[in-house]
Amino acid sequence: MHDGAPPHFSIMVRDFLNHQYPNKCIGRRNNCPQNRITDKCNVIRNNQRLLERVDFNFRRRINLCLRETGDHFEQFL
Repeated sequence: MHDGAPPHFSIMVRDFLNHQYPNKCIGRRNNCPQNRITDKCNVIRNNQRLLERVDFNFRRRINLCLRETGDHFEQFL
């Protein structure tokens, strides 16, 4: 069965892969941003030290942005 797509993107192959690997992102150029974002959020959530660093750096960037009234502030990081 051929639907006009290259073999590794055909419906039959995608159905097989989806059946073999449920809940996995299988797509062109690994375009599954929701999975990548969720995975990274879970890593941060489960690592207290990393969470503290993210919080610290986020607040630092916000304060620099406010100090520079929204102008360029990357040079102060």
